[in-house]
Amino acid sequence: MKGGTRDRMNAGTKRRSRRRVHQLISSAVPPFLAALLSSVAGAQRMSPLPPPCAVGGKVSDRALAQAVRRPMSLAVLPLAVGAGAGAYLFLSDGLPNAIAARIGGAIPRIYVPGRRAQRGRAGGDAAAVRKLAAELGVSFLLGGDLSRSGSDLRVTFGLYDAATGRRAWTRAFFYDSSGALPIEQAVAIEVASRIVGSFTDAEGQALRRVPSARHAAYESMMRGDVFAGELARSLAAEAYRRALRIDPRFAAASAKLALIDADVLDENDIERSDQAPRLAREVRIASDRAIGLDPDLAIAWLAGARADMLASNPPAVWSQAFEHALARDSTDPAILTMYGRALEQTDDRPRARTVLERAARLDPSNAELWTGLAELASAEGRDADACALLNKAILEDALYAPAWALRALVRGRHDDLRFAWADAETAARLGSTLLGESAAALIDLAARDTVRAQERLTILWEDVRDRKSVSAHEGRAVAVALLAAGQKSRALDVLESVRPLGPRYAASLRDPSFDRLRNEPRFRALVSNRPRS
Repeated sequence: MKGGTRDRMNAGTKRRSRRRVHQLISSAVPPFLAALLSSVAGAQRMSPLPPPCAVGGKVSDRALAQAVRRPMSLAVLPLAVGAGAGAYLFLSDGLPNAIAARIGGAIPRIYVPGRRAQRGRAGGDAAAVRKLAAELGVSFLLGGDLSRSGSDLRVTFGLYDAATGRRAWTRAFFYDSSGALPIEQAVAIEVASRIVGSFTDAEGQALRRVPSARHAAYESMMRGDVFAGELARSLAAEAYRRALRIDPRFAAASAKLALIDADVLDENDIERSDQAPRLAREVRIASDRAIGLDPDLAIAWLAGARADMLASNPPAVWSQAFEHALARDSTDPAILTMYGRALEQTDDRPRARTVLERAARLDPSNAELWTGLAELASAEGRDADACALLNKAILEDALYAPAWALRALVRGRHDDLRFAWADAETAARLGSTLLGESAAALIDLAARDTVRAQERLTILWEDVRDRKSVSAHEGRAVAVALLAAGQKSRALDVLESVRPLGPRYAASLRDPSFDRLRNEPRFRALVSNRPRS
């Protein structure tokens, strides 16, 4: 199946499943999980879910920071799509995301959680508005809708004051041939002025910034951003390339193309191995082009950092690129998230934790962030913290399978086997078969069900063999499980299948679980970056 077709299927399934979330909530689900599933944007049919994790030990004060409403803060919500506006569905998330990114990037003193659209609706009575604003920790909510009458598409926005729950401002726009950019600019300027009053000259210039003079290029990039948010990576890359064909000097589109390609390579999300060299070249070319076109663009330096990492450049090189990005935008949670995850790979855990905690304060609904902090806590033996962080990750996004898989492992270490199996099964049902089943195999071994563990591991090993390559994260998980079952040769088979060979892979090989392989010639070849052909 072609990557674009697969992406369309995945994206469509995710959108459809968001409309079915209420079907998951039944009397068999504990109250906490009923609330959890009500709060997420999507899910799939599965057995009743396990309860939150709680293991021995005290949760540290810094593990989970409490949300505090900030005086200058704004949550931007997706646009409701009315009848006849389905053809413009991309604007439902694309336009609010662009407004959130513009305000958050131009005026860092305005806290915009995640710099993207948050879950929820601003409609309803004043009490509902106040409740949603309190949950998101903001003082203002920006919502709106898309509606169509005849040939006209109307975009309406409303700004709500959390203190009163009432609408403080509203304005309607007609979406025409000039595209979304003028609407985005006008709304961002009006909303920001109502929150902070006057701007500095630099803030005003940033709010009025025109990334591309070609509106068709800008809208293609916006479509790419929506696809990227749905993990439809090949569709996102196609949209960014289309934007660059329309405007070859579009620095942001070039940077985003490099970043989405880097994600594809990191996750081994490719159909054929011969695609990898082409994508690696595109990452380098696109990131260099973005920096050359606009050296003041933070996302350009972020793309450069990812390119340096894929090229296996020393940490000093890619750290400098990350620092350049943060010097230009110190409150972008995406930069902080990627930097923190990169620092994890150098085993600089204190610094990684500090950076990821900064990111989590700016983007508290990001399950990947809470899971990354949980990985650090687990590696340091702070399992109570790890449990609390993983509960938070799942509360924020019950579809994020790596959180379920890691929680299964933490529970398994404390003999909470029944719910550990349930967590592992949930990860597999959510699509992370390798992570979920490898965790389940380790739980089988802990329960001394070696027959079932061997069955699972044989299937996993055959799966990796059939795929011919696997990501570093998944490869490490499967190899650890195989090694725990005494299958050294197959564990090495899996490690030799990992692609790409970058810092994440090198970090995975330092896992103490592989200590018994250190003297194996095949493992030494992997460590020296000389995989067997």
